[in-house]
Amino acid sequence: DAYDAYDAYDAYDAAHDYAGDACAADACACNAPPNTTFNATYTVPEDPFKKTLSLPFVKKEVGVEFQAEFSASAQAGTCENGCKSTASFSASGSAKGDIGVIGVSAKITGGGMFEEEKCKVCDDETCEETCEDVVCTTNGVNLQIEGGASREFGLPTTEWSKGAFGIEIGCNAEVGLTLGGGGSANWDKPGPGGDCTPCEECRRVNANVTLGFNATGTCGLDLKAWRWERHFGCDKCLTVGASVRGQVERQSGPGCTPSKTCFNLRGEANAGANLTKCIALRWFNVEVGCDLSIEGSAELDSCGQGARPSGGLEFTCTAAATRPGDCAERCCKVCERGKSCGDSCIARNKVCRSAPGCACNN
Repeated sequence: DAYDAYDAYDAYDAAHDYAGDACAADACACNAPPNTTFNATYTVPEDPFKKTLSLPFVKKEVGVEFQAEFSASAQAGTCENGCKSTASFSASGSAKGDIGVIGVSAKITGGGMFEEEKCKVCDDETCEETCEDVVCTTNGVNLQIEGGASREFGLPTTEWSKGAFGIEIGCNAEVGLTLGGGGSANWDKPGPGGDCTPCEECRRVNANVTLGFNATGTCGLDLKAWRWERHFGCDKCLTVGASVRGQVERQSGPGCTPSKTCFNLRGEANAGANLTKCIALRWFNVEVGCDLSIEGSAELDSCGQGARPSGGLEFTCTAAATRPGDCAERCCKVCERGKSCGDSCIARNKVCRSAPGCACNN
């Protein structure tokens, strides 16, 4: 009887192993509930906070505008999503204001993340997939700060005339500088492996600094011929920008292949021009718009990418016919004695430095 009992146990054990192999190969199923992801975003305040402050050290009133945003997301790990639990949060705040003729701005962003990966295994008896034992956890934090200052001023007027013909050009320019920096840190931490292979520890640290310059021009052009006069203008008709970014990255730990310290240096420049005009004709109106943009960049990356220059030129023009009166319907102000300039009127002997607005000539 004892030998018969052992034979029966061996037969059961063999059948059990076969069922387990069958479950692992084809019949194992995930009966977890559908994935549920939690997301939340909160903006404080909903509309930008605006206030005028009197600061003693600048002896002027300063207008300030501020807004912040917070967001978070989380997801539980089940066999549906590979047994990965994730959680992340981010926060950002921006402020800008005017100190006399200088506009200043500041922005700060930061956040963090957590990821836990468990081992997905198949239960031989129930043929169900379950998540057991932590294989690896990944943590990360980041912070970035950026500040800038800009100033707007008028450029000298250029005037040319000969007989009944005349041309006047006036421009406003705005120049600005930005300086930013920040960094991030991520690390992988091994955990109990169970039947799965745990990850190896790896630490990554990144630091970066960015310096940028930009200039924008808004110009107006007046053409005169006898009693005929037309004003053309463009908003941001010339933009020039350049930036340099330096980045250093350090990796260490047995999970990093290989451990290294590398840097990234990137420079970019761009220029653009645009012109829009609504021309009122007798039976219909014509809206014309043209854009020209030139950009280029170069990047030097010692982390394996090498030198990568890039750039391009793009020019587009569009024209559309509209019903009569469309140009006039956009007039927020009709200039009777002077001439239109942006959203207001100026004297006829003055040159307009503004882009086309909603003011119209009589």
